[in-house]
This record gives sequence, C-alpha cells and structure tokens, in this order.
Amino acid sequence: MSGRGAFAVLVGVLGAAIAMFGCGGGGGSDTAVAESSISKAQYVKQAEAVCKKGNEEMEADFAVFYRENEDVKKPTESLYVNLFEEVLEPNVSTEIEELRKLDVPKGDAAQVETMLNAREESLTIAESEPKAIIENSKKVFGKASRLAGEYGLNDCANR
Repeated sequence: MSGRGAFAVLVGVLGAAIAMFGCGGGGGSDTAVAESSISKAQYVKQAEAVCKKGNEEMEADFAVFYRENEDVKKPTESLYVNLFEEVLEPNVSTEIEELRKLDVPKGDAAQVETMLNAREESLTIAESEPKAIIENSKKVFGKASRLAGEYGLNDCANR
C-alpha cells in the first residue's frame, strides 16, 4: 500500500473515531450544571445545537489537519498526539464549556453532570493514550456516547 493509501486508511478510521466522539468533554471542570424550569425537550434542543455546531467545526478542523498531513507515509505517535491537540481537544473543550452553560431541567442535574463528566474522562483517556482513539475507540468514547444517547442527545452521542 502506498504512503498515501496508508494515510487514507488512517483518515477513514480517524473520521469514524471523531464521529463516535461526537460532542466530547473538556479538561475537567468542577462547575455543576444549573437546574432551572427548562423542559427536557428544550434542553435537548439546545444541547443538540451545541453538538451539531461542534461536530461541524471538528469536521472542518479535521479536513485542515488531513490536508496538512496527507503526505504522511506511516502514522506515528506524534501524528496521533497532534490530532488530539489540534482537532479533538480544542473542539471538545469548547463544546463541554458550552454545554455546561446551559440550564438543565429540574431533577436532571445529576444525570447531566454524570454525562458531562464522562465526556471529560474521554478527553483525559484520549490525551494519555492518543493511539486508543483509533485502536480502542470504545474505551475512549463509549461511556460518554452511551450516556448522551440514553439522555436523548443523538448529535452528542454520534453523528
């Protein structure tokens, strides 16, 4: 397989991993979400908008990353680290910050906080094991995506 072909395969796998990550987590926050009289449907609509925008921005940043690295013949550890630092971390951190700003339906704070904390844990795992983004994406993103999906956040759970 040519170098370009190997990188194309990597790009496909990375794209799938990013899609699984959906609207990820940030760098660890002790800020609790704020409960209000907002309905769950209103919260879901607002959160999904945050995730949809974040997914679009992450895809755009990933496209730039791909163009800048399309001549890579064999993925290296530093490529994975750069992907994390240039694409995943900044986008995911922004999303988690935006999600934490949203009011949460009364009675759902614990569930939403658990979901957001799982997003932050995903980012921590990805940072410490950047190859796991590809080699074991379920380990990195599975819990956070599952919790988002269980709450009804489809764009946040996957694309």
